[in-house]
Amino acid sequence: MPAYVREALGRLEQSGYEAYAVGGCVRDSLLGREPSDWDICTSALPEQTQAVFHAHRVVPTGVRHGTVTVILDEPLEITTYRIDGAYSDCRRPAQVTFTDRLVEDLRRRDFTVNAMALSREGRVFDAFGGLDDLNQKIIRCVGDAETRFEEDALRIMRAVRFAATLGFTVEEATERAVHKRRDNLKKIAVERVQAELTRLLGGHCAPVLVRFADVLAAVLPEAVLTEAAAERIERASSLAVKLALLTRGSDPEAVLRRLRYPNAVIAQAVCAARYPAAGIRPDLPAMRRLLGACGEADALAVLEYAALTDVLSAEGYARAAALLEQIGARGDCVTLAQLAVDGRALGAQLGLTGRAVGEVLDRLLQAVIDGKIPNEPGALLQYAQSTIIY
Repeated sequence: MPAYVREALGRLEQSGYEAYAVGGCVRDSLLGREPSDWDICTSALPEQTQAVFHAHRVVPTGVRHGTVTVILDEPLEITTYRIDGAYSDCRRPAQVTFTDRLVEDLRRRDFTVNAMALSREGRVFDAFGGLDDLNQKIIRCVGDAETRFEEDALRIMRAVRFAATLGFTVEEATERAVHKRRDNLKKIAVERVQAELTRLLGGHCAPVLVRFADVLAAVLPEAVLTEAAAERIERASSLAVKLALLTRGSDPEAVLRRLRYPNAVIAQAVCAARYPAAGIRPDLPAMRRLLGACGEADALAVLEYAALTDVLSAEGYARAAALLEQIGARGDCVTLAQLAVDGRALGAQLGLTGRAVGEVLDRLLQAVIDGKIPNEPGALLQYAQSTIIY
């Protein structure tokens, strides 16, 4: 437990309140994983928490639901124990009731492995069998699974994501409810679904993608989820290539824009999926053209996609990747901007104007890329005059 979390727990306790680290940070700590962030639950009401930390910056991020964020060494969400009321939108409770009982707060949580609390001294409070499920590598809903998924449909994606990222099995009743309630995912904001999908794809996702193909189809009907496709997706190293493989045969740009992926991810996925297979060869001219068309990061994505779809052999991929590295290290000319002459030089030396300038520059670039001439002003102008113009 980081020092700033211990400090926060200690301050709340010294002020007469209960306080525990709770949720995913406890789960990850018990698994020996580094938590990405820490959350605290407490018997203190939001205004009481604000009073305890009056000397620090406190942001009322979700006071209506009992949450304030305290800025210590890191931002730290501190939430009052609560009981959730009715859910009206398959995502959040319409109202909450604060309570002074930790067990009631844990009862409202999604899965048993996320419904444990950790004291400052390292005691684990586990009322719903989370430790047993953690040891047996099981994802199980707290209480009735269908009820949990009716309350918050995003929990369906979270169950599938945890199965992939933790390498756990989804408990039988929970899995039945995942399949049965999958269409509730259509009511969830695409940004939230996208975030869960991204994390899922970063885990041991192949068996999960196949087992829960119907769940993914509820939000991504274009997904290709055969066993072979799923194995390729898991083997891919970059998110963009995983997404290009996942949407293979469809329009990746349209699909990924619908899921609100960042432009850079979309561009890389599209480049990987659409780059002409005939142009992917482990030779210098082909790799120069690839680098000029896509840039280094996207070019590597193209090669990985090509290897995973059997356009390139393993040996061909290794050679092509090595050539890309050599081209970059040498600074080979692969774009018009790197060409040693420009339109003004062609106009001044050869009297070219208008469309002819662009056509000649393109031909010069291709000649340099093919290794026919060096990228030097004299050689370029001589080639333009003797070979292209006349």
